[in-house]
Amino acid sequence: MAAFWTDIVDWRFVFLQAIPLGSVAGVLVWYCLPQDQPKYERLRMLDWRGILLLVIATGALSTMLYQADRLDWFNSKLICVLAMASGVATPLLLINEWFHPLPLLKLQMLGPRNLAYGVLGLFTFLLISPSGLSVPLRYLEEIQGYRPLQSNLITLEIAISQLVMLPAMALLLDYERVDSRLVSLAGMGLIVTSCIGSAFLTIYWNRDQFYFWQLLQAVGQPRVIMPMVLMVTNAVADPAERPFVAALFNSARGLAEAAAVWLLELIRRWRDALHYDRIVDEAGQDRWRVIQSNGVPPQYPPPLTPSASSHSGGLSATSRRRRLCWTLRI
Repeated sequence: MAAFWTDIVDWRFVFLQAIPLGSVAGVLVWYCLPQDQPKYERLRMLDWRGILLLVIATGALSTMLYQADRLDWFNSKLICVLAMASGVATPLLLINEWFHPLPLLKLQMLGPRNLAYGVLGLFTFLLISPSGLSVPLRYLEEIQGYRPLQSNLITLEIAISQLVMLPAMALLLDYERVDSRLVSLAGMGLIVTSCIGSAFLTIYWNRDQFYFWQLLQAVGQPRVIMPMVLMVTNAVADPAERPFVAALFNSARGLAEAAAVWLLELIRRWRDALHYDRIVDEAGQDRWRVIQSNGVPPQYPPPLTPSASSHSGGLSATSRRRRLCWTLRI
């Protein structure tokens, strides 16, 4: 939907697209879910200190993970301040939540293995799963020149399939003979197979070559998520503790989304730097062979000409051609 708004209508609709469905969801929650009696006395017990520490810790950490690569990490004063804020606020938050009588995050609930597995497993899964989707999209847009509306058809395949897969997985897991651990293992196997298949990417691939591997992602992801949710909900027998479980589950999800962006950008920067450094090293060691090579396209003249050997612009020109290097590497 975001690609549709930006390519055809107006990019401002990206911020408005959640309003209709969000309004419907709010009405359904208001009228269809049973309502508990208000307990205003809990306001006196509310973990105000935990709220303040949570805003500082998660806000500083997530902002740092999102923006650090763009701002060159600790060469930026802003990143240094955010790192210091999150480094101080996070331990204080954990200590406060452990001893508070009504905490926002009840860390003691991570004691049962099923609950701990669900929270940590969800964090790990959301940390690595975006690579199977964001890398093909980036390849199609940067290398093949696809518009977002064209490249996002492979994401639409995953999104639409969840309308069928999620209810189907709920019905499957209702059978007592079905082991949720085996279902989760099968889902991880499908995701790993999809990543291995996509690793054979070449410059000749286009959108059609990704459909099958993204289908494996679409089938595998609900097979991982639904068993985790089942094990977490079954580990909690007391209804009064379910809000604490939801808080732990959603905190892990939010942190994983920010960490996934950081991890992908870090890997991409390291990989690009490795390739770029090798090109510059080879050019510096054997400059004349690079200049006379037939592999250099005529529209991109060699940057390290004899007259530029003592000029800093030679390496700058090489840096400006990193997009060509990316294509040649693929």
